[in-house]
Amino acid sequence: MMILDANTIPNGSTLTADLCIVGGGAAGITLALALLDSGLDVVLLESGGPAEDKTTQALYAGSVADARMHPEPERYRQRRMGGSTTIWGGRCMPFDPIDFEPRDYIAHSGWPIGLDDLRPYYPRANQLCEAGDFAYTVETAFHRPVRPMIEGFDSPEFSTDTLERFSVPTDFGWRYAERLRQGPVRVLQHANLCKLDNGAAGAPVGPARVRTLAGNNVFTVQARAYVLATGGLETARLLLANPGASGRGLGNAHDVVGRYYMCHIAGTIGNVDLAGARSVWHGYEVSDEGIYCRRRLALQPEAQRRLHAGNFIARLHHPRIPDPGHGSGVLSALYLARPVVPYEYAKRLYGDTPGSLGLWLSHLRNVLLGAPATARF
Repeated sequence: MMILDANTIPNGSTLTADLCIVGGGAAGITLALALLDSGLDVVLLESGGPAEDKTTQALYAGSVADARMHPEPERYRQRRMGGSTTIWGGRCMPFDPIDFEPRDYIAHSGWPIGLDDLRPYYPRANQLCEAGDFAYTVETAFHRPVRPMIEGFDSPEFSTDTLERFSVPTDFGWRYAERLRQGPVRVLQHANLCKLDNGAAGAPVGPARVRTLAGNNVFTVQARAYVLATGGLETARLLLANPGASGRGLGNAHDVVGRYYMCHIAGTIGNVDLAGARSVWHGYEVSDEGIYCRRRLALQPEAQRRLHAGNFIARLHHPRIPDPGHGSGVLSALYLARPVVPYEYAKRLYGDTPGSLGLWLSHLRNVLLGAPATARF
């Protein structure tokens, strides 16, 4: 059994490895799986265990300047085996070529790599996410005619043929636990990286100082190389928490670590009048290999450049759920389920609309009147 509890590691001991991976989420597990047959001695450190733990999750607690603009850091992230794949919705899509380009109207834009550098790895990523083939257009994903999103729609600014594909959603911690358990990688759960520093400039990074919460064990992992795979926020925090030769943090000699973080900018932005459309379909299609897909309105690269805009997509959506005036039993049933909907989705589905007895009764009426359709759904 190669999935171990770090509390069983003797206090003060040193583990040696060729590679130490920090983080047991999607990135860390993916790398560990890729190295199962490499012959390398690999240690993977994960702060949590197989299930959510309040004490461990509290290590993510923090504050934000404006909770309306960004949730608290412990809300959308999970500090456990599988990381945030334990709570994600499964939506998958690749970057677009323009995302990597420098644009003179967006300061500091441009990546040192392009889409062609990532393209060889996308099919395998799709497999690991269980999102089917790497096919993100209607033409490549379907070998049969599919109904148009908006019949007769033709625009030089927007396309309707690109897709989002939806995973199960796959929980990497659960889905790949057995392969990790049977493999040579040593997975240490409840292991918190506390220090990963080096001395003079050019000196190797390490060793890693690791601590547990329950037993307060402290031990060391001495590896030839280290990979931080703890996500966009936590990786930057760990780098900045270790001064490094520059004194500004590991890898931060130019003071840019963490400076280009961006979350999803998302929301309901308006209404669309589709009265003139011959037909409209904004639901899901199932691809040839059985994966749910959804089309979206995507702003074309040429339009982005002309308008000096960033990348943008829009989805046709249902009416506002909290307003019982929509008369839909299905949407009202979703409103009545509000107390059990996870925070991330509740915030998007219901906004900040306060509940009231009158609202609940109106939604209950919709459900009762629409019972046959709701049951069919």
